[in-house]
Amino acid sequence: MRKLKIATICQYQGYEKDFIYRLIRSLYGDRIECVSPRCCDLLIAGPFRHKFFGWKLKFPAAFKMTMAGRKNLPRVLYQTGENMRWNTIPCDYSISFDLGVTNVHHCRFPLWMAMFDWRHEGVETDGEERLGPPIPIEQLMRPIESQSAKMFKAILISSHQREPRATLLEATKQVMEVECYGSAFPESKGKKFLKLDVCRDKMFALCPENSMYPGYYTEKIPDAFAAGCIPITWCDQNVSHDFNPNAIINMASFAATGYVEGLREMVQPQSLSRLLNEPLLLKRPSLDNMKSFLERMIHEVLG
Repeated sequence: MRKLKIATICQYQGYEKDFIYRLIRSLYGDRIECVSPRCCDLLIAGPFRHKFFGWKLKFPAAFKMTMAGRKNLPRVLYQTGENMRWNTIPCDYSISFDLGVTNVHHCRFPLWMAMFDWRHEGVETDGEERLGPPIPIEQLMRPIESQSAKMFKAILISSHQREPRATLLEATKQVMEVECYGSAFPESKGKKFLKLDVCRDKMFALCPENSMYPGYYTEKIPDAFAAGCIPITWCDQNVSHDFNPNAIINMASFAATGYVEGLREMVQPQSLSRLLNEPLLLKRPSLDNMKSFLERMIHEVLG
């Protein structure tokens, strides 16, 4: 097989460390060559603006400018870790969070799966800079360990206080003390810390998603659980596709009846006991589907 020439456009800085990119390399090794978009076989596009001679262009304009004069256009793989739809841009293949997509050229790969230790499947994982080492899958397939030494309080790590986060924080404060970290809070700006270190003595982690869509679940829930905290999240009901709903507190369920009342009920001794005896994962995740998708895509690209 000839080498696969890959380039990126509209992706974030440091994309070469992205899990999907590293997975492609683990599958094809030295048969992958990183080149300019003007001579690539596969162009991996993202949801961000592309810097082009001082301009910041959205994908359609960036693609047109970059490919000007090129006769044979490359295949385009759109990969996003943002809450944006799988077909946001014109593309041949796509990887996103979205559930319910039946298009054979789309593969669902939620961001949280990239945080796991996949060495048993031949993929090196660096771990998450703010959490620590990659998460062992087995850890999430068993209940949280004893909470006897933990304080009845929550932790929130956040870079902003946009809704629904601000409302959820105020509601949680009415039920328990909340310790806040991150650039959203002046007292902790500039301080470096690991999630594991600041979470280890808390019983809960307030970790709502920034926005809601079926399938959009980031690293927040498994990060909290791996740190030994009960996740207090905010996401849609399809979260049960990925995680055990009995192991988390989903504040979205209380929107009609009241966040404070709902949360207060969930932390009563009997309810709390049930939460602590549930694993987060009810089935072992696998990279098989993602590997098959990538292998099929690359075979088609190379003809």
